Amino acid sequence: MKINIVLIALLFAGFVLHTTPSVWAPVAQSTTFGSMGPSDPSHVILWGTPNGWNGTWSANLNPSFSEFGSVKFIVNASWNFQIGGTYDFAIYTAGFPRGSVNTQNSCNVNNTNGCLVRSLTINTSLHSSWAVLTPSIPHDDFSGPGQYEYYDEYNPSIGHGTITVYKSPDVNSDGKVDIIDLATMAAAFGSSATPSPTPTWNPAADLNNNGVVDIIDLAQAASQYGQPI
Repeated sequence: MKINIVLIALLFAGFVLHTTPSVWAPVAQSTTFGSMGPSDPSHVILWGTPNGWNGTWSANLNPSFSEFGSVKFIVNASWNFQIGGTYDFAIYTAGFPRGSVNTQNSCNVNNTNGCLVRSLTINTSLHSSWAVLTPSIPHDDFSGPGQYEYYDEYNPSIGHGTITVYKSPDVNSDGKVDIIDLATMAAAFGSSATPSPTPTWNPAADLNNNGVVDIIDLAQAASQYGQPI
């Protein structure tokens, strides 16, 4: 039974990865907006443009990222040689007013309302810079995944996107997503936290933090199968 669930999750993960507009940042693969770094699977490259982050086609601008708690998220903000301009890449807490986003805000990873991290300013003098954040794990409140927002602080009304944070699929914390993680999650498949925890309930397997371990959770883990976390 567990093997069947894992196989279904792997198949479903393939479907999700080919249909979702979000970017699963830890996966080392090419994308429509740039490329993943060759030395670290969590690297993503975003190009600054007057119309937002990414490229020259509106469909590729300001992608939504899906990330995992406790997994380092590394963004390379790069200058667009064809367009020019001045940019930075900053990650803010969810819901921070867009009109209050600017380069004068103090950034600290411990902020509960405001800027968490930012890259250096990129322009003709500095063509690329990094922004690094290790997202917090969503609390077991079953209110859904965590959320962040990212901005180009020089153009916050245009360069703006979202980052959704799920629990890490590396359930046993050994640095990789393997069959042990999928089997552990399969053992909790169908369990729930409310109104009272079912016998096989495992909060670590509830990646999207909605109080139920279902095929979505397994598919998220399966999409990272074999990847270092």
